[in-house]
Amino acid sequence: MKRPLKWAVGLQEADTKAVENSIAALLGEGPAVCEEIAHQAASCLRLLLEKDAASSVDLSTLTLGAKLLSNARASSLLLQHGYIDSSILLIREMIHTLMLTLFLHAHPEKAETWMKANTPSQREKFAFREIWRTVEHGEAWNGLYKLFSKMAHANVEARVTFGRSRKAFGYDLQVRGVYDPRQIIVLFVLTLQIPLWFQGYFCDWYQQELSIPAEFESEMKTMNFATEEFNKQLWRRAEKDTPSEVHKDELSISEQVQAKALLMLMALEKRIGEK
Repeated sequence: MKRPLKWAVGLQEADTKAVENSIAALLGEGPAVCEEIAHQAASCLRLLLEKDAASSVDLSTLTLGAKLLSNARASSLLLQHGYIDSSILLIREMIHTLMLTLFLHAHPEKAETWMKANTPSQREKFAFREIWRTVEHGEAWNGLYKLFSKMAHANVEARVTFGRSRKAFGYDLQVRGVYDPRQIIVLFVLTLQIPLWFQGYFCDWYQQELSIPAEFESEMKTMNFATEEFNKQLWRRAEKDTPSEVHKDELSISEQVQAKALLMLMALEKRIGEK
């Protein structure tokens, strides 16, 4: 009898339809909420198309904002089908995109340089490790970005859905989407929250320059509250599906992400409260 390779028992292809049905029951109205958030943020971006004498930083905001919203929609679709690992790549990119947008607004003189960067060395100046120190709450964002990078790269922590801590799958390698409610919840809520943060910053930046409808801000507050309530609902649903002993031996990767995200939320709420 051949000995399995270290911890891996075998390869497993989950029943795609069963996975999607379980996730649909878990997320409920989540995908529709994601679409509404992205649509509302896109409505904000369209206001830039009507701005007179648009600057380089305006164009960078439009470009990066469109990229962020596209990635949010793509992440939502991946999570609906159980492709957790792939969504991590997009969420990490969303974090970088938001940070770069913040960086260019703090340093508008660099926006044109960013748009004209054609060589690797020029683009490297805008890598995450080069910009986070000068961005509001950069420490919190950097911690979250580092955690996602560990899971995104090919190392031991990259095996989110089949790593050594994933007892739920019997150590089998998964080659299709899987149903892991805790992981899906954390990642899906971040997929909702990052576009909301972007929209919040956008309104702060342009409330004096653009004719932002008054209802935009009230709708954004409603979406923020709905996302918080939705998060609570998801965890209540997940507790019914996932025995607590699955994670009792260590702090799971999803719980680490959740902790980082909560710290970041506290920092952002402090910023809003100080206005």
